[in-house]
Amino acid sequence: EAVDTKNNVLYKINICGSVDIVQCGPSSAVCMHDLKTRTYHSV
Repeated sequence: EAVDTKNNVLYKINICGSVDIVQCGPSSAVCMHDLKTRTYHSV
């Protein structure tokens, strides 16, 4: 995990589908969680 406190964003590394976040999908290498809007995006 990595936190960007300036932009209120949390990044999670998805090694071999280890992060179970439906919005990012199993093929996503990095999943971003926007802490302001509480949404997830594959990056």
